[in-house]
Amino acid sequence: MLETTEAGVVGFSYTRPEALAEGVWNLLAIGFRNEFQAKGLGTSLIEEVERSLSQQRILLVETSGLDDFKATRTFYENREYTREAVIRDYWAEGDDKIVFWRSL
Repeated sequence: MLETTEAGVVGFSYTRPEALAEGVWNLLAIGFRNEFQAKGLGTSLIEEVERSLSQQRILLVETSGLDDFKATRTFYENREYTREAVIRDYWAEGDDKIVFWRSL
């Protein structure tokens, strides 16, 4: 999905189904151009993702455990995603993968 304004494309999301699970989708990426971050567009885009997948069962989101991603983790927690798993040292030594889960 793309988020657009008068400035053109300002953000995107990329989801795909989990290959061997029924009704499970992964949100692999969501992002915005720097000048459009922290303006509420992430909320509207994730809501659109959830609406588009409303006939599915589960949405999974993976992010980093680094301090630089604290705002990202807080974003999902505020949207009532559950921190489901932590895989230590996944992305790199000292950089855990945090998996969030949400029922659709």
